[in-house]
Amino acid sequence: MLTLDGYIDIPASWEEMTEESKEQTFRTIVFLWENGIDEWRAVGTKYERSILHIIAQSFEADYLEKMYKNQKRPMNELLDAKDANGETPLFYAVRREKFDNYAFLVQEGADITIQNNEGKTVYDIAVELGYEEYIQGN
Repeated sequence: MLTLDGYIDIPASWEEMTEESKEQTFRTIVFLWENGIDEWRAVGTKYERSILHIIAQSFEADYLEKMYKNQKRPMNELLDAKDANGETPLFYAVRREKFDNYAFLVQEGADITIQNNEGKTVYDIAVELGYEEYIQGN
């Protein structure tokens, strides 16, 4: 099984990267995804999550859209995938203040009613974090 682990370290702070570094990281991830990398990272650990979770929390919206709608291997089957905590990519986008990513995923059909392992929806998390206004209407 191929995973992202060992191939590329996706930075925690995408905003601090140069445009060149962002583009290089994105191209590497696209290449690995198109060539059969398994969609899960850290399988069997508390950090288990899909590549879409990672992209939703780290990438800017234009990169997310290009990756999600990849012509060789779309990611729509990962839209409502849950991580080890029962959270979908929507949760990751909200927790990292990626509201454009949240809106894109909702537009693509992400289920906003999914509850995590604590019984909370993405809306509940947004309210807790003070981000309610950013996701209202979605």
